Amino acid sequence: MPMEEARLCLLLQAVPGIEDAVLTRLLSHCGSPGSLLSGGPALWFEAGLSPAQAGELERTLLRGSRLFDIDAQLAALTRVGAQVLPVTDARYPPLLRAIHDPPPLLYARGDLALLGRPQLAVVGSRRASPAGLRAAGALAAEAAAAGLAITSGLARGIDGAAHQGALGCGGGSIAVVATGIDRVYPAQHRRL
Repeated sequence: MPMEEARLCLLLQAVPGIEDAVLTRLLSHCGSPGSLLSGGPALWFEAGLSPAQAGELERTLLRGSRLFDIDAQLAALTRVGAQVLPVTDARYPPLLRAIHDPPPLLYARGDLALLGRPQLAVVGSRRASPAGLRAAGALAAEAAAAGLAITSGLARGIDGAAHQGALGCGGGSIAVVATGIDRVYPAQHRRL
């Protein structure tokens, strides 16, 4: 994604009074962050923004990076090799886009082609037994060898074993994390 479009995504997420569901609807209606910007208030109203929300959007776009230090955020994303994917991006996972309330933006790094592949979600206990860890790793390895990307939360226990199983056989693994894109938790999974 070009830097200007990433900057616009970060600004859009910072607009006061525009929740994620509204931002998703706005992006979907406009087609892209750039089209949203060039469309102006008439298009925003057509997408369902209230006058107050449109005013906040316009003020945020005018104030830009001065208000939210967008340049520092972009530098942090660049430093870790991350990208911003709006819901309208072709690389955004199609099944995630199809849910009732998809996130308007994803922050991603690594092999983004994995997001479009069929996936198997594996989640489980952080305090799994040794047998449970072996079973999760074996299941993930078998599914990854069959072409599925293994999706899990990168937590200790079953999640970590599933990621290891997938990667151990040369398969793909997607970690959905609750931390910032620049932080790996738990730290023991940094290499994973």
